[in-house]
Amino acid sequence: GLAGKRVPNVLQQGSVSLAGAIEDDPAFVIPRSAVAGDDTSYLGPAVQNKSAAIDPAKMDLYGFDEQGLIGDRMRPESLRLNSVANYVRYDVTTLITDYQASGGPAAIDTVVLGCTHFPLVEQQILDAFARMRSLEVDGSKPFESLIAQRIEIVDPAELTAKELFRELVRSQKRNVRGKFEPEQDAAPVWFFMSVANPSCKELKFAADGGLDRDYKYSRTPGRLNVEDTLCVPMRVTLLPPSSVQLIQSRLPEVWRRLQQSP
Repeated sequence: GLAGKRVPNVLQQGSVSLAGAIEDDPAFVIPRSAVAGDDTSYLGPAVQNKSAAIDPAKMDLYGFDEQGLIGDRMRPESLRLNSVANYVRYDVTTLITDYQASGGPAAIDTVVLGCTHFPLVEQQILDAFARMRSLEVDGSKPFESLIAQRIEIVDPAELTAKELFRELVRSQKRNVRGKFEPEQDAAPVWFFMSVANPSCKELKFAADGGLDRDYKYSRTPGRLNVEDTLCVPMRVTLLPPSSVQLIQSRLPEVWRRLQQSP
């Protein structure tokens, strides 16, 4: 039972843009030469963004890398984040400072990655926590007691894969072919992806054929009767260039297998 066990404090930190930055979505990360500091197409953290506001008073805490920053520090309202590292630093700093303001009683020692994209930047997330823990402000380390020296990462994707494996074994549906040898394994590997369902009456499309951004991010969860996406076999030709680049650079084994998929 749970008798005598401490109930953990659970913090939630949403991110309106980290996944998009990881995907190289041009609304979040774009070539420095392609945009001015006041560009209206930018959707990431900004002083005027109510969903993800940059606080000018916290600029030293954010520790943004200049190479991933657009705009003039003397005009905070012009600042735009333009690198995955800066998006990570923004989110981690926001979480820690909010936790400090709430009087957080214990050090953060576990981080659950709540998006399929986040494991791709796991080390950058850990680095951002380590930076905040060691950050000195006026001769002291104000966040050291709020962050454990070692943080445990929980990747739900890994846990889902393990649960799937157990269920396949339990139901005797696992395809056992002997020891797996990556270079010798010739069995086809299927990959699937979700695409917009053109027969869904509620669906709103973007110009590129995907889901309209406002519709996609404002959907109410739990509406199982609304089938606005379909699961189809993944093909390189169906992927946008940013997704191809993401798989090639961060998931090389998936890219190799994708080339061989039926």
